[in-house]
Amino acid sequence: MVRAALRRRGLRWDGQRDPTPLLVPRARAARERHEALLRHYSYRLVLRDVLKHRHELGPRDLVRYASRAVAGRYLRFLVEAGLVVRLGPGRYRLGDARISSFGGTLEWYVAHVLACEFGCAATWGLRIPHAAHGGDYDVLACVEGEVVYVETKSAPPRQIDQSEVGAFLDRVDTLRPDLALFLVDTQLRMKDKLVPMFAAEVDRRRLGWDARRLEREIWRVGPEVYLLNTDPDIVGNLGVCLAAHFRGRGIAVSPASSG
Repeated sequence: MVRAALRRRGLRWDGQRDPTPLLVPRARAARERHEALLRHYSYRLVLRDVLKHRHELGPRDLVRYASRAVAGRYLRFLVEAGLVVRLGPGRYRLGDARISSFGGTLEWYVAHVLACEFGCAATWGLRIPHAAHGGDYDVLACVEGEVVYVETKSAPPRQIDQSEVGAFLDRVDTLRPDLALFLVDTQLRMKDKLVPMFAAEVDRRRLGWDARRLEREIWRVGPEVYLLNTDPDIVGNLGVCLAAHFRGRGIAVSPASSG
């Protein structure tokens, strides 16, 4: 479905992906457990620390954002799943040293959530040859005859610059999706830095869009363009944006809210 949707937009994709390996277990049972744990922000933060210390790590390297007990449970699972290898007492390393970033794994997980929680046909890490502005699309999904594009950011807001917001809007303009999401995997506020960055980009392009808060740190920054973090829950926040979009296109028989 995604391939056909791209073709209808004049974009040819033959399955090319970012070649970087994912931090995902091979065994089915371990993968299912990994998928369940990825819903927890603390687990995703521990995985980032595993990658930061991928050549050699110990339990003390994983307690910045999780208690010692929780980090210990996560570490035991990662060893059992084959993602982390035990070198000796209290010493471990990443199983596949080629993995240096959490970005691809986050893309894979968001596509998994869209597929399993919301019934979308979804894929991740697309590399579309000859597309304008590089053709790199983190997550694309099709549902109810519409195309959903999600740009995922595993870095905190302080590491996101203005050019990345501009590149996102460039890719939106190339793809012309029905719904576009800029998802930042953080529990920090969007209002402090990223909402102003979108406002600056909107002003530079003379788009005339106004940012409006949906709830918490979920913002509608343009017509069917949303900015969101993952507090309190990545699945729930994606659901808020999908619901806002699909309810907005449906038949309403009650008066519009004045708010």
